[in-house]
Amino acid sequence: MEVEFHPSLPFPATYRHKASGLTFSGPDDRPLTIDGKEVPWTDWDVSLDSSSQPRVIVYHLYHRRLECALTLTYELDTWELSLRLAVVADPKSAVRSIGFNQTSLIQGKATNGRVWREIWKQKPWDSQYGRGLWSPTLQDSLCSKVNPDQSGLPTSYCCVTLPKKLAVGVLSNQRYLPFTSRIAGDEFHIGLSDYTFRARKLCLPPLEVRIAFLPDTNGDGTADASDYQLWVNRKFPQPWPNHRGRIWNKIYCGDRGQAVTTFAQAEQIIERIHRFTDGLPQVMYLVGWQYEGHDSGYPSIDTVNPHLGTREELWNLHRRAKEELNTVVSYHINLDDSYPQHPGWDESVICRDRDGKLMTWEPFSDGMSYHINHTKDVQSGKVFQKLEAMMREVPVEGALHVDAFRNMNWSWEPDGFIGPVEELECGIKPILEYLKQRGVDVTIESIDSGGTEWCGLISGILHIGGPRDLVQLRHGKMIYGGRSYPPNLWEWGLGSALNYDTIWLRDGKDFDASGAWHELLDGIYLGALLYHYYLEREMTVAHLDAKGAYLRFSDGTETTVHRDNSHLLVKRDKLVIADNFDRFIPRGDSIYAYSRDGSTRSWPLPSAFANRKLSIKRLGLDVSATVTVDVGTMLDLKLDPRVPVRITIV
Repeated sequence: MEVEFHPSLPFPATYRHKASGLTFSGPDDRPLTIDGKEVPWTDWDVSLDSSSQPRVIVYHLYHRRLECALTLTYELDTWELSLRLAVVADPKSAVRSIGFNQTSLIQGKATNGRVWREIWKQKPWDSQYGRGLWSPTLQDSLCSKVNPDQSGLPTSYCCVTLPKKLAVGVLSNQRYLPFTSRIAGDEFHIGLSDYTFRARKLCLPPLEVRIAFLPDTNGDGTADASDYQLWVNRKFPQPWPNHRGRIWNKIYCGDRGQAVTTFAQAEQIIERIHRFTDGLPQVMYLVGWQYEGHDSGYPSIDTVNPHLGTREELWNLHRRAKEELNTVVSYHINLDDSYPQHPGWDESVICRDRDGKLMTWEPFSDGMSYHINHTKDVQSGKVFQKLEAMMREVPVEGALHVDAFRNMNWSWEPDGFIGPVEELECGIKPILEYLKQRGVDVTIESIDSGGTEWCGLISGILHIGGPRDLVQLRHGKMIYGGRSYPPNLWEWGLGSALNYDTIWLRDGKDFDASGAWHELLDGIYLGALLYHYYLEREMTVAHLDAKGAYLRFSDGTETTVHRDNSHLLVKRDKLVIADNFDRFIPRGDSIYAYSRDGSTRSWPLPSAFANRKLSIKRLGLDVSATVTVDVGTMLDLKLDPRVPVRITIV
């Protein structure tokens, strides 16, 4: 790469990619904005510092009237140009946000190119369930087929690919809709959204932006959006290990005083999974464990639901699950919703509308709900009091599911508007840090309604929703649940853990008679264990289209799956890992085999298992259901319907 800068402005003028011969333009001469107002360049003193570091330059900007000082640091490294914008002095506290005034960070021709981007649209504030929420769509199209954008559209991710030559993409450390993108015929423009420097009284870290000029990095023969997703994925931090490799699920206990799964029945579910997986680790979230059941008692979370059993029984369940069943028993809670008739109701932390009145959310079984503003909840300390009260009432260790946790609980306050960035930085993050300091790993309901990047903040989501086609971008860096019920080949093929609620008593029938156990067993063996197999590998290629998906992993594992659920095949060389509803999944020193409908077939063996004496154990049944066989490179195996088998070397 070669980057030429403006002679008098602190911006790149031209990007030249030598290998492809392609040239792109940088920002024009529009002035920066401070708190949304243009600041002419004549008001700034701009000086260039030629850094002693090679391929690094630093611009110093000083505003005489505001007395604020900025630095813009650029560093060029192989395929990337990084930009770092820092506020180094602001004695008058004059800077809340810095904007690039709708100019393009990079722009150029995209003749015969494709655009791959998220497009986020905000629902009307006054719509029934709007109130700050967004809805995303993923666009993967020839640029020439896109209806010309009249202005830059908010986006988290954007990549433009030039045929078999180059993929140009961007990434930012700003988590809330950091970019805008505009496609107009064969031209593309990628710009920066406003950088929030001060959220309430908190000064945020410098803005960091990367522009990547990517060749074919994954070896599939072309530079495309898959190379971009792989590049982004490698920049994300690793999640906590608490959920990785564990079977995690929700057990629905009941609501409105009705018990559909007691603590004793939840223990039986956990124990049965333990037997039918030979002790694989679990995380089980109890839903409706508090007050009168699901969605009751909020904002308080400090009382065990008496319809499910006693407080002592819940503590004993947690202890036995941990000590004997390799399971973390955890809880589904809600820190967003609050009801006037419930304990702990406090108007001082509720979101307020533009007119200053309390902002209603939507009616549930307990009446009209209201949303808590997380920033006010944190600043008052009341959210920590609620969590401490919960931890005195029930054992919390290792994991917690915070339902409907979002940074879109905006509030208009006398001392200023509390928007999405304030909610994230001053509300969400302090709560997550409080729990992390206590060893608690958090999962949330979904991430498809707020335009915020959650990788590095949480470890997993229960409902994938909109981000499903971003399967490679977050692979292994955020552990996904599914969304379809019942789960299907498409969800399993892309990779998902369990997420549907397991219920002991459903439609008047018990666990077995209602089919709940078979659904759970299928979810474990057809879905979760295949996903665990994926998570042990880097996903290097993901190509999705209207028909289905092709995935490839770092060890050569390949997946083909159809959106209409007619086909799923996962292979590594001659090994067959998954074939529609049959599984033969290597995991550590074992292979787990399973068939939904029953099957008789010969399975190629991994080299470590070939030409050895193998033990074949039918799980969940009597210990005597174990046989020993001598094998070559293939294993002839008859699988009964829904009877899992564990294969180990003798």
